[in-house]
Amino acid sequence: LAGGHDPECRRAFPWERSQWNHDLLAFVKQCIALRRTYWALRHGAYVRLYADNDLYVFGRKVADEVCVIALNVASDARVIDAPVKALGVSEGLLLDPGSGARWPVAAGMLRELKLAPRSGAVLVQSGVQSER
Repeated sequence: LAGGHDPECRRAFPWERSQWNHDLLAFVKQCIALRRTYWALRHGAYVRLYADNDLYVFGRKVADEVCVIALNVASDARVIDAPVKALGVSEGLLLDPGSGARWPVAAGMLRELKLAPRSGAVLVQSGVQSER
């Protein structure tokens, strides 16, 4: 939204659809769909997994459903290994439900997760999906 410091911070929402940021709207709708699809994103226990400067990884777990959320706020791409054993994941694959990409987990570590600049990823245990 347009605006600035007070009193410019109180501008009204632009109800004319042609003025909307449609890319942002599509992204928010994707996030809402993920949250509705995976119970752990709404009700799971929160577990901090990894933090280093511009990178942050946390997990959510409820019952047998596990989600890993990775954020890169840096202006360059990053490749990281992140511990996920605290979520009960020691081996296997984590799936990016948006792209279908699969990321390996070995010895309790998510291996070589690639994050574009100023981006994030939501990964789930492969094959786990619930709409409760």
